[in-house]
Amino acid sequence: MSFYAPHRTYILQLRRTIRVPLQRVNRAWEDPEDRLHWFAGNSTIEPTVGGTFTADNGAMAVFTEVVPSERWRMDWTSPQQKPGSTLVIEFTKNGKYETIVQVRHWRIKSKKDYEELYKGWLFMLDSLEAYLEKGVSLTYATWLEQKFTKS
Repeated sequence: MSFYAPHRTYILQLRRTIRVPLQRVNRAWEDPEDRLHWFAGNSTIEPTVGGTFTADNGAMAVFTEVVPSERWRMDWTSPQQKPGSTLVIEFTKNGKYETIVQVRHWRIKSKKDYEELYKGWLFMLDSLEAYLEKGVSLTYATWLEQKFTKS
């Protein structure tokens, strides 16, 4: 979902219900060995204020707020997009065996940046869900071809 905000930037919001407990979702994000199975390439996530989020594709962010097992807020500093956007990832327990993961990214400065971020975050959610629910590891290239190639 997106729209053009009054200050002429894009807003991205994605939400996914994953059928595993909140603690399992958190471990998948925070454990480097676990993350290798679903996250796009090597990455680091230091969920402390001032800590960083990095991916091997150059994506970067700095944590500005951390509420453990609930919310991460980051300033997006990736060299691939214009600086100055904000990212929030929220984790919500939905009963005993489900977790809602919501990604909100706003103040995105261009349509090109929005489209790249949309695909990246959509892949992350699809990949996280496939890994946690089915034990399947997705690759970005294969996923991109299947998801966005018109038949």
